[in-house]
Amino acid sequence: MELADARGERSRLTYDELVLAVGAPARPLRCADAASARAHVLRTADDAEALRGRLADAERVLVVGSGFIGLEFAAVAATKGKQVTLLSRGPRVLGRSASATTADWLTAHLRAAGVEFVFGVDALADEQDLADWPADLTVAGIGVDDCPVFADAAGAAGLATDRGVIVDASLRTSLPGIWAIGDIARFPDARGEFQRIESVQNATEQGRHVARAIVHGASDYDEVPWFWSIQAGAKLQIAGLADGADTEVVLGDPSAGKFSVLRFAGERLVCVESVNKPADHVAARKLLASAAAASVTPAAAAEPGFTLKSALVPA
Repeated sequence: MELADARGERSRLTYDELVLAVGAPARPLRCADAASARAHVLRTADDAEALRGRLADAERVLVVGSGFIGLEFAAVAATKGKQVTLLSRGPRVLGRSASATTADWLTAHLRAAGVEFVFGVDALADEQDLADWPADLTVAGIGVDDCPVFADAAGAAGLATDRGVIVDASLRTSLPGIWAIGDIARFPDARGEFQRIESVQNATEQGRHVARAIVHGASDYDEVPWFWSIQAGAKLQIAGLADGADTEVVLGDPSAGKFSVLRFAGERLVCVESVNKPADHVAARKLLASAAAASVTPAAAAEPGFTLKSALVPA
């Protein structure tokens, strides 16, 4: 493998096994203000440290993006007494990540904490000027790029790529002795459909999996994806992926601030979102990793007295 440093000096490394774990860069704003000093991203520890100082001096904060990063930063800013406006391209928050039930509850929760929401700002990431929303500090949380520079290099080296590096079920790439994990890896799920998951849990678990595979031999990666977010004191935890979900059953009472949303694709449980219900989240992760998940249908979950914990115990 040939490397080049910042000065253009080249060196060569040999390897028996190579793990590609380069991550992906935060997607910057592409509107007029993106080149100004007031538009920032939050991806690295250095980003966080820089924003800590800027947030202390700001009174008006503008957040672009209604995913986890945008909501979490908005929540922190609001709890510090800042005037916070959050712009969303879609009609609700967490449009790709959570159900409308959970998203609506979080929106109301953050509004109560002082966050103002503006929905339907569709062109913002491309060309719209931010002048309509004056702010002392602007933070963009609009996802990550597919690391196009690295993907081009990987493709030129002979790796199969498609919006990331393609790997098999064991996380091997198309070239012998090379693995890919984390944000850049597109791997097949249980249905054989390729996906790329951008989360700490995914990168960590895939790293552990590849380490075991190199030492003990390859096996399929089959960990249940899970995610978490803390926003103005509320804890959201998600187990599974809601791709194809078309039905939901709510356990608990959203008005009380403690509930779980079970999401189904047809009759199959695929995802559980828990708000301030950590026990439900733990049970959901165990359930989705077991054969017992097949017995949890929308009708079964809607039965009086049903709990996720009870579904783990054979009748």
